[in-house]
Amino acid sequence: MILEKSGVKTADKSIMYISGAYRLGMEAEKLFRFQNCNEKVEEYKALHWDSLDKISKEISGAEMPPPSFKRKCKNCPLFAECIGSGIEESIFDMPGLSVLRLEELIGKGIIKMEDIPEDFEMTERQKIIRNCHKTKSVFVSAKLKEYLEKLPQPYFYLDFESINTVLPVYEGFAPHSQILTQFSIDKCCGIDKVEKHFEYIADPKRNCQEEIAAKLIDVLDGNGSIIVYSNFEKRAVETLAALYPQYAEGLNNIAGRIVDFEEVLSENYYDIKFKGRSSIKTVLPIMSGINYDGLEIGEGGDAAAAFAFMACGVYDEEKSAKTKEFLLKYCAQDTAALMKIHKFLNDLKV
Repeated sequence: MILEKSGVKTADKSIMYISGAYRLGMEAEKLFRFQNCNEKVEEYKALHWDSLDKISKEISGAEMPPPSFKRKCKNCPLFAECIGSGIEESIFDMPGLSVLRLEELIGKGIIKMEDIPEDFEMTERQKIIRNCHKTKSVFVSAKLKEYLEKLPQPYFYLDFESINTVLPVYEGFAPHSQILTQFSIDKCCGIDKVEKHFEYIADPKRNCQEEIAAKLIDVLDGNGSIIVYSNFEKRAVETLAALYPQYAEGLNNIAGRIVDFEEVLSENYYDIKFKGRSSIKTVLPIMSGINYDGLEIGEGGDAAAAFAFMACGVYDEEKSAKTKEFLLKYCAQDTAALMKIHKFLNDLKV
């Protein structure tokens, strides 16, 4: 539409996208695929063409058009400065609300989580969150203590890091393949009593997935609870089992013992300071006072980028050595965080 408004005629419209069939070593052209989208473009053009003049006028106007609360405000970086100003917890902070449910609330003029009506259809978890914000209280499930006491010991706290680059860095992998790069494991006989710490970081210059599979079995084989945060670790172990059938039995044993503490937290505990979120970076400072400030690498995205740079030869040997130290510290912080969350939940009084 912009091109045509500028006097440029378009004969053909296509989308170029990454091909899942590409593998490292193929010709660069095979990385991409094209899909004709002439009909779709014409459909959208018919819907929006008449709006262009109005949009242009508003953009070039001296004053901002009056804002209105709408679904598209969700995740807008200007929400807090705009129509969300002064709203501590909006309905956008309620996890799992569908588009239709959001539209229904907006249509009723409901903006705050605490104002969601009692008779509004929601999951049990969403009702708990709404009630906590309404009463400014903390929720602790009556079944949490018993559940934690039944978890088999020893406890293994596990965290993975990975990369998923557009251009594969190792042969045999497709674009955006999830490739494990390191792990941290703390073995505890009792809560917050570390017996041994295990850590591993892959050689960036080669595919170490099979080596990771073997080392995981060496450390985690046997009994006990394997505590993680999110379902990523379980999916990663199951992927390794599918890739390397010779390790499938041991890896499936590991997958079957995994306990997702994000799920445990979601079902049994909520603090209004979470503001509807459940990521480990959100809950850890609130539950333990610990955060990731001061770490040279303190975000999963930064960790993935740093390893990818090493794999692609961007860093020299000295920088790679330092980067590996930083990555190991970051991954170890995640397993230490899991221990702190476990202890916090165990010490709660129902």
